[in-house]
Parts: sequence; C-alpha cells; structure tokens
Amino acid sequence: MIQSEQFGGSANECPLAHLDNFLELCTTIKQNNLTEEFIWMHMFRFSLRDKAKCWLRSVKEGSLTTWEEVTKAFLGKFCPPEKTAELRRKITSFTQEDDETLGEAWERFKDLKRKCPHHGLPLWMIIQSFYDGLTPTSRANLDNGAGGSLKKLPVQEAENMIEEVARHYAYRYDRRESQPKKKGMHELSAIDLIASKFDMLAHKLDQATSSSGTSSSQPQPQVMSCETCGGNDHMASYCNATNEQVAAMNQRNEQPFNQG
Repeated sequence: MIQSEQFGGSANECPLAHLDNFLELCTTIKQNNLTEEFIWMHMFRFSLRDKAKCWLRSVKEGSLTTWEEVTKAFLGKFCPPEKTAELRRKITSFTQEDDETLGEAWERFKDLKRKCPHHGLPLWMIIQSFYDGLTPTSRANLDNGAGGSLKKLPVQEAENMIEEVARHYAYRYDRRESQPKKKGMHELSAIDLIASKFDMLAHKLDQATSSSGTSSSQPQPQVMSCETCGGNDHMASYCNATNEQVAAMNQRNEQPFNQG
C-alpha cells in the first residue's frame, strides 16, 4: 500500500499531503515490540521514487536519526519556500477564533506546527505566538494555572502547562468575548454597561432641568411695585396718586373678568 502512494518530488505533488497519507498508512502496520517511530523511519524510503528517492540516498548516512529530523529535511527539500513562509506566518500570527475554547485553540495550533515541522522557530517564540493570540479570558486561565504568570515559567514547563490547562478547558464554555450575546440585565458587556450609565445620568439631568423650568435657570429681573396704586414703575414713596384715584382702581380690580 505504501509503494502505491509514492512521492516523486515533482512540482505538482504536495509533500505535506504525502506525509499525512504515509502516516495514515503506517497506522495499519502492527508489529510487536516496534514503536511507531521505528516503523516510520524504516518504511519511509518505500514511499519515495524518482527525484525524492535519489535525494534520500544522497543524505549523509547517520544524519537523520529521528522522525522529526526526517520530516524537517524532507519538507526543507521539497516544500516550496512560499508555502513554508505561509505556514510559518500562520504560526506566528495565530489568533483564537470566534466560538473556540482554549482546548480547541491549542489543538488547532498544534496542527499548524505539525504541518510545518521545518518552521525553524525557537520554542519560546512558538509559545509566545500562541499566548499572544488568545483572548484575555484564555490568557488569564493559563496564568492562573501557572500560579501567576505563564511567562515566568521556563519554556518547556510553559508548554507542558498549556497542555494541562488546555485539557481542563477542552469542553468548558470560554468562548471569545466578541461573540454576540443576548442583552439582559446581567449580560451587558463592560462597554454597554458604562454607556447605559451615561444615558441614565443624562436622562436624569434632562428631567431635573425641565422640572425646574426656565425661571430657575435664568434669573428674572427685579420689578418695582407700588403699594399705594399697584404700579410697577415706581415705589410707594414716589407715588402721586390721590386717595380718590386709589379707591377707583381698587373698585375696578374687584370686578369679575368678562365671560361674554
């Protein structure tokens, strides 16, 4: 089966797809006391032909001792540089997707690394790329698991901690904050809550202003009033009205308003 799915090294063949297919076929091989890596190392040569097989034969004997070294050398030879650059960019610019838990994000990130084992990135940069691409909630979960800050752990310990915490949050609901939510009393986001408080404050100020009226906001000019004749253009001490005139004015003011 392996020889029927050989890789020749031509431009129209995908080395990544060949590796995936090869590993899948190897899962059908079961031998007692043999590890998976041992099977991969000894069967890989049978999956190559033409230029690819010539390349493997030209590799210095003893230089490829692990499966990771084999895949890095193989992809470094046959994976186009632009494809490698694209895969490397996906690792360094990783971002947790909408509706994705911490566990799901970690599995997707590991899959990106598996597709590009020849990325050439140091481990600290890989861990940093994953951490920076997470939501604040997911980063807080990792920091809590690390006892304060994940960045304070040695790189290898940080990777193990991510693996452990990601398993814990594999099925918990820690989705991205950007996911639309039903707006309820207890479901308002921080921004919506602040905005609602400002709206409420502005509404109360409008009510206070309208209830007090314009008389309270603008001081009315003081009007002089005469106690003798009732005039508003002079004080009583300057009134020249006679007693007969005052009596006539009082009689006129006591008459009812004409309803006709």
